[in-house]
Amino acid sequence: MAALIADPLNDPLYYLKHFDFMLDSLEVDRERFLSAAQQATVERLQDLPIEARCLFVRLYLRRGNFFRTDKLDYSEIGDLNAAIHHLIEDGFLTRLSEERLDLSITMRNLAELKGEGLLQHLPSALSGRPNIDQALLSQIGSLQVPRLDIIQLQHRNLIDRCQLAYFGNAHQDLSDLILTDLGQRSFESTQCTTTKWRSQTVIDLASLLLVFRREIDHLSSRLKGEKDCVTAKEHLRTMLEQLLEGFPATPDEPLVQRRYDRTVGAGGRLAERLGANELALKWYALSEASAIIERRIRVMSKLNISGTEALAERLLGSSLKASEIKYAARLLGRPAQYLASQVPEFDLSLNTEMLNAYEGGIERRVIDWLHDHRGQTAHHTENMVFSGLFGLLFWEVIFAPIDGAFFHPYQSSPADLFDADFYPRRERLFQDRFKMLASKRYRNERLVAAIHQKQGIQNPFVVWSEALLMVLVKVLETIHWSRLESLFQQMARNPREATRGFPDLIVMGEDSVEFIEVKGPGDRLQDHQIRWLCELNNAGIPSSVLKVTP
Repeated sequence: MAALIADPLNDPLYYLKHFDFMLDSLEVDRERFLSAAQQATVERLQDLPIEARCLFVRLYLRRGNFFRTDKLDYSEIGDLNAAIHHLIEDGFLTRLSEERLDLSITMRNLAELKGEGLLQHLPSALSGRPNIDQALLSQIGSLQVPRLDIIQLQHRNLIDRCQLAYFGNAHQDLSDLILTDLGQRSFESTQCTTTKWRSQTVIDLASLLLVFRREIDHLSSRLKGEKDCVTAKEHLRTMLEQLLEGFPATPDEPLVQRRYDRTVGAGGRLAERLGANELALKWYALSEASAIIERRIRVMSKLNISGTEALAERLLGSSLKASEIKYAARLLGRPAQYLASQVPEFDLSLNTEMLNAYEGGIERRVIDWLHDHRGQTAHHTENMVFSGLFGLLFWEVIFAPIDGAFFHPYQSSPADLFDADFYPRRERLFQDRFKMLASKRYRNERLVAAIHQKQGIQNPFVVWSEALLMVLVKVLETIHWSRLESLFQQMARNPREATRGFPDLIVMGEDSVEFIEVKGPGDRLQDHQIRWLCELNNAGIPSSVLKVTP
């Protein structure tokens, strides 16, 4: 587990210590991801007085880059004005003077705007902060707006780069360190086998992709508010075309390939939403990921462009996702591997008017019905049973110190978990564990040991719950190992699909278990649900669909 850095409950400077820990951890490899000028800037920041560093980190951890000095209140920072002065002097803050008068409007609350007499210039019927701001800004040249003392944070992108270098992804940040020190999150103690970034070129590309993704997401959010405006959509389309023109070529770098594919997919999907199918194809042509190939085929079909069969063959040969495989097979006129008609189905008539108000939803209602009318004990476990067993029984394999898999102590899973070579790189480890698990005694001991020794530690397959752990023990005792093994062999080879699509309920008898997928009125089975229902039944594990009808 990660060592304690600072106590957030008793150390007022905990956030600075977490920040310094991150920068210090990167010191040895800084030349890999920072230029000489960037390294000098980081060193200059670390040499500032402690009050100035505290203020910088406080502002960095907040949203945005503009801050009102009259709203800054940090009791642990002794002389706030001195801290501001040091940061301005060294270029980490800028004090806005005559420019950006608009911020003196948008950074005031409505009560302050009213107190300054600015709202009297607006129609009384005008409501909504965005509309009020827009109206005031349109008159800004004629308004007497008292200026606020506003400072702007500098070098946020540099610290973002350091944070990206440390975590290796855009979804983790310093809050992971804080939550760990609070005891709210625990991570496996795995040997870090490599640095994430081999060169500045790699992190330059990762950082660039992050910028592109933010821009695409920003355009997507604008489309939600302007989807009925033709002019606005044309403007968004032009901006998306400009992003495509500057988008980097396909990388020869596996560390950023998934990020690249996701960004390409986001650009293509936005183009489709804009009705720009030709533009979507240009985006999709940049990636060979299976999800992107499927979207490319769908758009080509809309435009009556030939070549979809060849792409479908490639998709069928490369994809591990049930919906993509089904789509490709249907396009090629081949029978689907998994059919809903292969799954046993039952109807249950309930008073559906009560379902929406029923605490716990339709699954809870079915659980109560099974208990009251059949005397059966059921639990709502959904994706937790088989995933949980897999994660606990193969814990050491999942967290094996494979080169490139772990590079900081706050990882809940190996970095290559969803890469195509996840299983091939661990094939021997998995098969050795399968051989050991053939022993019932070893299986039971391994499960109990993992439950007690790993309690609460992050694992991509395990949801920690005392009631669930009792269910896992029951399942391992009841279902013959040969049946579980066939499922786990598939999950090892396709971990992305190993945490979704399993039935909602487990029904436990004295010496038996069965699984039920609950579907309410108007609900239907998804492809990944059909897949696992078929696989469970093929393995000899009774599984069915229960359709609730009025």
